[in-house]
Amino acid sequence: MEFNIRLPSEALPVQKGDVDNIPMGKSVIYDDGRAVTLLLRWRKNTLEETRITRTCWCSESRATCPVHVMRVLLDKLSVGAALFPKISKSSALVTLRRMLAELDVPMATSYGTHDLRRGHARDLQSSGAVLFFEASVSCYIS
Repeated sequence: MEFNIRLPSEALPVQKGDVDNIPMGKSVIYDDGRAVTLLLRWRKNTLEETRITRTCWCSESRATCPVHVMRVLLDKLSVGAALFPKISKSSALVTLRRMLAELDVPMATSYGTHDLRRGHARDLQSSGAVLFFEASVSCYIS
């Protein structure tokens, strides 16, 4: 996703937040009606919290617009609910490698969750792999 966060350390503990009531110590994502903001309390490269705000880019690509894609997910969750409750670091790794094998990516078992980050995703895409973002989001929220 356009937020480009680390899967195990940043994405997995994220909860749905409320713009008017952000719990201390928790990483949250919330929609204020204009933009979607991800508040990360901890990142490996800084001791300070990080706010990443994304606004609509539907005029460029509605299918990948971070605001509208995240709203679909956030609308199904109550405040405080984990964003990805069914995903663990190990299950994400197994799923990633299975999907790469199905796409006939050479050495699929050598990839890790860090490879989902933008640079590695671009490498996969430029080598002919198709990235199925919308399908992966729908399986997380079902």
